[in-house]
Amino acid sequence: MLILLTQILSKDTFECRACKDGMQVIYDLLSEGAGNDLIHIALEEVCLMFPEGQWRDECDKFIVVEFDSIIKMLEADFPVETLCILMSACDYPLPPINAGCDFCILGFTIMYDIFEFDSETGLNAIEVALDYICFMFPEGETRTTCEQFINQEYDELVHYISHEFSPEAICNLVDACEGPDPVYKTECEFCRIFYQLALDMIDFDASIETIEELLEHICNIFESQATQKVCHIFVDKNYEKIIDALLSNYSTEVACEAFGACIA
Repeated sequence: MLILLTQILSKDTFECRACKDGMQVIYDLLSEGAGNDLIHIALEEVCLMFPEGQWRDECDKFIVVEFDSIIKMLEADFPVETLCILMSACDYPLPPINAGCDFCILGFTIMYDIFEFDSETGLNAIEVALDYICFMFPEGETRTTCEQFINQEYDELVHYISHEFSPEAICNLVDACEGPDPVYKTECEFCRIFYQLALDMIDFDASIETIEELLEHICNIFESQATQKVCHIFVDKNYEKIIDALLSNYSTEVACEAFGACIA
């Protein structure tokens, strides 16, 4: 996983620092009950911190075109770094992207790093994040590919993110990455593969609803139809036990023994 954005912004230039300071002032104004008109003026003042030229022009343009969305992001309490990236004041450091799978995992890792989803912001925050995540990439082919992918898979992505599926799991489920095609000879071997995959796909504090959602989709991650069929049979047979094991954060060994798939 990438390190948190606040720790690795590579373009910590004057423009980036000025933007973050300015956006913090705007958050302070919001906390004091400032209205949209005052926020608009404050955003324009942030842009004036930049030297005349490309950065100021891009900042001004972004505010004019995306003001309503900026307000939504401010109301959702998005980090100042996120807003400053979208205003072109700060850059997100991007490692080399060698394949569509890498691109997908990177995109959703960035999303989880810098956007905050909770019970208060909910679907609104996810939808705003999906609308703007592609702006993290340089303008050109990479950003266009990102936008096409998001548009094509939008509803499913909202669904998976709302249930906190990992970037790897999301990218497998939308076929951006090839799923695992494990080799196993016994139910015990399959159980260990399956349960470790389940652990990797969810947070340890996952709710029952999230785990149930996981069990509905997890078998589709496997590449071969034969393994998918084995998986569905295994889940149907051990459904309640799997939920209990994941809620209790059992290790793979303990869980598979509890299912009766492995013998101690």
